[in-house]
Amino acid sequence: MRNIILVLASLVTLSSMASSTLIITSDNTFGPVIGFSDSSFNYKDTDAVRDRKFCFYGSINDVCSQIADAAFNKSMMYGQGNHDNMKLLSCEVVGGEDEYSPEFVQVSYNLSDDYGSDFNVERRIEKCVTSSMSK
Repeated sequence: MRNIILVLASLVTLSSMASSTLIITSDNTFGPVIGFSDSSFNYKDTDAVRDRKFCFYGSINDVCSQIADAAFNKSMMYGQGNHDNMKLLSCEVVGGEDEYSPEFVQVSYNLSDDYGSDFNVERRIEKCVTSSMSK
């Protein structure tokens, strides 16, 4: 809980300093991380998809480019000797036709590593929920 409060405080501070888009990655093991983050090492062989949560703060139109940058950077680091890789398969903004279907980002990617792991992952990334007290 303390980590979530610290991340939210950081978001408020960052939002007052800049209007950039942030992706938040979170799970029970590592807690919240600012930026899109995933790795084959986050999964065990028996896991289909580990329970990780992603949301964004800012413009939905910037989310796919940030995920593409994260995949490119991970791939470049893999080429330089890191042991895990990420390949972006698809990323698109979905929904928003009316007030009952809010926009979200649907992303699909492959995580692999030198040790034989190979996971195809699909994620739905929605806008981070903000409190009405922060307005």
